[in-house]
Amino acid sequence: MKITVKYSGHFSSLTGKNNETVKIGENETLDRLFDILCGEYNDLAPLKGGTIYLVNGKISKKERVLTDGDEVKLFQMMAGG
Repeated sequence: MKITVKYSGHFSSLTGKNNETVKIGENETLDRLFDILCGEYNDLAPLKGGTIYLVNGKISKKERVLTDGDEVKLFQMMAGG
């Protein structure tokens, strides 16, 4: 399956890309996709816990199973006050 991954902010800085197409196996989750990306970009690993996932424009949990052609956007959770 092919998934389009769009990076924003710090993710874009760490990968050096705004987007890319990633090949994954059937029944892979967002969590597994992030692990695959961490294998390619080691600096992403510390961001895993604070990542917000949008799949096809909708906020999704890391357990969501991806389907061919999905578009995944990664955002870093922001804190403030």
